[in-house]
Order: sequence, then C-alpha cells, then structure tokens
Amino acid sequence: RTLQVHIAMCNNQPPDGGYDLEIFVERDKVAEYICQICHNVARDCVEVSCGNGHIFCNDCIAYHFEINGTSCPADRAKHISIATNDFVRRKILAANVRCRYAHYECPWTGALRQFE
Repeated sequence: RTLQVHIAMCNNQPPDGGYDLEIFVERDKVAEYICQICHNVARDCVEVSCGNGHIFCNDCIAYHFEINGTSCPADRAKHISIATNDFVRRKILAANVRCRYAHYECPWTGALRQFE
C-alpha cells in the first residue's frame, strides 16, 4: 500500500488520482487513458486482468481493492490482479502539457515527464 492510499484510507476518501485532462496540449491523444475511478488521465498506469483492457491509476485501483476487494470497478470481474502497463505509461509521459501557470500566460509546454 502506498502512502497516498494509506492517507486516503485514513481520511475515508479516494486518493488524488490522475492528471487533469486540461493540462494536456493535445487532449485527444490521452483521452483514451482515463482512469475509470478518478476520471483523470491515469497516473502510474496499471491494467487489470479482467481481459477488457481497463486501465486505472495505481493508487486509485489500490484504494478500490482495499475497499471492495479484487474486482474490476468497470465490469465487476472477480479476483483480478493488476500489472503495470509500461506502453501506456510511456505514451502518457511523452504527451505535451502546459505549464501549471499557463493561466498567468506562461508559454512553456513540454512532455509530462519534464513536468513531473
């Protein structure tokens, strides 16, 4: 269990979850990587073994497993496991994002991996 999940459990609320879709320059390139728990772009992307390719943030699915057991939140398949999805993770980290101060007219854009 990660610290984020532990804190979420103590506060009885889900972890912060993924990346806000609004920071991405080309939202359509990452829109297919939405975590079905937090509804943001999956952070530390994992895939569940239900066979349907559902992806989630690592902390979101860990929190779900703590609360609901090992079922897929998308289709309720039982006794699933999780595995990192490095391909999707690399795609997300390579996507261009805006500076968090873009609303103050900061012109910077770059790969999410530079932003982290």
